[in-house]
Amino acid sequence: MSASWSAIRASWPESWKSALRSGLGRYTESIEEEPERFEARVERWMEVHRKTRAVLQQLPPLIALLPAAEQAGHQSRLLNLLAEHQALAAGIVADDEDITVDIAGPPLLVVAGIAVGVVAIAWAIVSYTHASALLTRAETERRELEARIALHDRGAAPLPGSTLPVPASSPESSSWGAWVAGGLALAATAVLVPLFLAKES
Repeated sequence: MSASWSAIRASWPESWKSALRSGLGRYTESIEEEPERFEARVERWMEVHRKTRAVLQQLPPLIALLPAAEQAGHQSRLLNLLAEHQALAAGIVADDEDITVDIAGPPLLVVAGIAVGVVAIAWAIVSYTHASALLTRAETERRELEARIALHDRGAAPLPGSTLPVPASSPESSSWGAWVAGGLALAATAVLVPLFLAKES
């Protein structure tokens, strides 16, 4: 199933691909000379990614507690968040099993049980801000769901439609929203969601 990760990377918006190329140009020499310097940054990326995964796993049971008429929008956002989470992971791993292989080149570090090389390390550096923003969006979605459920439990009037923003940031520009709006993320969920659930359960 390694082709699935390749397909995800191939469908990255151009800004993501450009950010990775820029990161490789800027950091490759330093990474190859002293990869240990970057271990903490990779660990920080993986911790944010792990926290995001944990939040995303909390969302389906919360959505199920809403009235059926309110579930569709939250389910759609969950699929987008899952797809984006996997798209970010595709920069770190090159297959969908526990055999962790870097995208290109030999592994230079093992961080949290994952062998990473130049490409993965550079990706962790350039995509960290976006990974953090994804965690914030997932936490915001969870808080909104919890608020809606609490209102329903009290018999209060339902909240108006969600005002959560469409995803807008990418590693170094704002084209992620266009990628999602173009339907690629939703079209990919037939592959992405099973991979997510299989790997992270």
